[in-house]
Amino acid sequence: MRRCNGFSLLELLICVLIIGILMSMYMGTLSKARRKAEKVAVAEGIRQKALGHMADHANIARPSKGKGQGATRHDCRQAYRQTIHTSEFDAFLTEMRYLVRNEDEFRAYWHTLIDPNASDQLEFSNDGALIARDESGDEFFLRPLGIIGGNERSGPYPVAWEFLSTDLADTTVSGLGINVLYSDGHIEYLTYPNRFPACPIVAQLSHQLMRAMEEE
Repeated sequence: MRRCNGFSLLELLICVLIIGILMSMYMGTLSKARRKAEKVAVAEGIRQKALGHMADHANIARPSKGKGQGATRHDCRQAYRQTIHTSEFDAFLTEMRYLVRNEDEFRAYWHTLIDPNASDQLEFSNDGALIARDESGDEFFLRPLGIIGGNERSGPYPVAWEFLSTDLADTTVSGLGINVLYSDGHIEYLTYPNRFPACPIVAQLSHQLMRAMEEE
């Protein structure tokens, strides 16, 4: 009598079930590992791009003596939206040309330099600070950024960050966040909503800029 050495249908189904259970157990771990790898890749991209760019062009935003011109509106718009390419996805990099420490200063920075409708002549104080105004006309004096790691100002303060989404509604989704590069060179991941720049106003104005660029 010949004996069949193959698998029976029941044995095959049991194997498939076991494989399915194992996959479901490890999918969460693999997904978390992939997200972590993406964060690390983007963070390193920000570090290398921003550190190199700021070191090479530190004087662009620094008036030479007294009442200088500093960075132009074009310089700031170009720095605000750069693209970091990774093997998995693209991320937008925001790089500050002036020292912006909180939401109020960022709103003034955006309305003075980044807003596509901004066209008024830039004004500077006698010591070279940019006179930035928000939509209400409130003035903020923004100092030009120097080379990262400098000791001319206490810190650390945000220098650059990437935004994974420019939709304000997405900032309430659990787990969404951004990598922030600080002036002392360290990178911190902040989940939304959080302190500046992982705050709704950054997402809202970024989204507004994206829509304006698409309409052009």
